[in-house]
Amino acid sequence: MKKVMLMVALVFGLVVLSAESYGQAIKYYSTEVMDEINATDEQRAAVKELVARYKVQFDAVKADKSLSKEEAQAERKKLTSARAKEYWKILNPEQTKYLKDKAKAIKEANKK
Repeated sequence: MKKVMLMVALVFGLVVLSAESYGQAIKYYSTEVMDEINATDEQRAAVKELVARYKVQFDAVKADKSLSKEEAQAERKKLTSARAKEYWKILNPEQTKYLKDKAKAIKEANKK
């Protein structure tokens, strides 16, 4: 019985680990990513301000009941694109390359 329980626990652990590593999108605006890329205090403040500013805009789109589902989706896509462009301008070239390479590696790993 102990062997069966141990085997079940082992299999469950492996499933959890593989699920965690699969499809892990980079949370670009997180403090963890800011730590990972050694962001300066100025960069952290700029990203925090960027996130706050765009949150207001995303919330406004969500609250606007006059927009159709498709219109709201298109507006969110525009906001996401604009926010990303501003984000990449905050980072230096080395940080940008690091994150883009990491995203590419994750995408490749998920194809397998």
